[in-house]
Amino acid sequence: MLRIICGIDTLCVVVVALFASLCLSCGAAGSSQQTNVVVEATRLVTGEALEGAELLFLDSSGAVATENFTVGPGGFVEVALSPGEYRAHLRAWRHDLLPALVGGALSFQAPSSGVETLSLSAALRAGLGSTGWVDVLVEDESGASVGGALVVAYSEEQCNASTGRSWGYADPEGRARITNLAAGVYTLKAYGRQMGPLFVGSTTVSAAGGNATPARVGVHGADLARVKGRITGELPAGSAFVSLHEPITGAMIPGTRLAVSGSDFEWTEIPSGRFLARIEVQGEQVTLSPENLKQNSAETIRSASSCTPNEVRVEGIPVHTVDSDFVEFSVPVVAAMQVVSPSDSQQIQAPPQMQWAFLPNSDFYVVEVRDSSGQTVYGGFALDGTPRMKVPSDVSALPYGDLSYANVDPSYIPNDGLTGGNRYSWRVYACRNDAAVAQGYRAIAVSSEGAGTFVYAPPVEE
Repeated sequence: MLRIICGIDTLCVVVVALFASLCLSCGAAGSSQQTNVVVEATRLVTGEALEGAELLFLDSSGAVATENFTVGPGGFVEVALSPGEYRAHLRAWRHDLLPALVGGALSFQAPSSGVETLSLSAALRAGLGSTGWVDVLVEDESGASVGGALVVAYSEEQCNASTGRSWGYADPEGRARITNLAAGVYTLKAYGRQMGPLFVGSTTVSAAGGNATPARVGVHGADLARVKGRITGELPAGSAFVSLHEPITGAMIPGTRLAVSGSDFEWTEIPSGRFLARIEVQGEQVTLSPENLKQNSAETIRSASSCTPNEVRVEGIPVHTVDSDFVEFSVPVVAAMQVVSPSDSQQIQAPPQMQWAFLPNSDFYVVEVRDSSGQTVYGGFALDGTPRMKVPSDVSALPYGDLSYANVDPSYIPNDGLTGGNRYSWRVYACRNDAAVAQGYRAIAVSSEGAGTFVYAPPVEE
């Protein structure tokens, strides 16, 4: 059976799963059987083998379920997994590779029998030039190493650049490598389920073609909170998944991905911190309500550090457990707008024309295109929520780069050239004028994050 699953970045991974009857070490499902998985890791479009990259599998809760595996010669590695749901995460152990942000780990089902072939587009992209990295050891209060923790690094002076913030998961020995960082001083934090930052480490990274800086960061089990949530709005049949994310990088807090079949859900033993809650829904039929979403997300990013974002790259519902052992919040969802094209990681040879389905009772649309680091490269909103362009409600297509519907000085509208071999995502927002709110409008609907994706693959010039 052939199945194709696409992520948000520029690494192509082909996984061939072969059933084996003997369990040597059980994974997420705890079965007595295992599946041998052969992974081929290559760059999308170019087919370059990513020898030296590392592969981890997360279980259905988002916790690290296996040891790390190094991609060998030719881009291949073989692993053994018990049947069950996993999320493949390609670590950036090579200094010239960078993990994606939210959505970088891709879900798949390891079969209990038979032969299955998976084609995954996973979470790495090419290096950005002369950068350094931090080798981090995560320890608890006793000095013992802590595996499976999330480690984030960010520079408060450079946090708006993709080389000024990054993240990684620690392997079972507590080792993590945070790569592709520009020279500067970085804050380090580590999070794990039932564990929060013990101290915030600070380290200086030099960048001369790839220099490693050793560092340690700790976690502890104090100041844990209970978090209760409720989904408001109509969900389609089937389960949704909610998860908590670190706001500066967007990376998921390990162990917080939770299946929700009704409207109510609860996490226990959540570390002290400021997080963004996100939701995944099968079929992408609904999405988080866009009303005030960007503004609230920006406030959470500011409160989590002294970093002042120049735009919101990570969106979610604020969940703050600082100085509180119990938090309640709601997750409003609305029907997602429908995109027509490009979609589903379609490879295109020229800048696209974004097309979407009309939404009744809209006054205007806003189109936003982002690269794989979350940076807006065309259109979108200013940090204060001002739409940079207002596309009339009777228009349902917009060529990339068209500034005809500018709502601000065109020089303030991102309009970057597309880079060959990279994956991009785009969304369309439906808005309604409303003099009763400070911004003069309300965002009433938006397409889901994963619906509009494309890979720019222009013809190679001879």
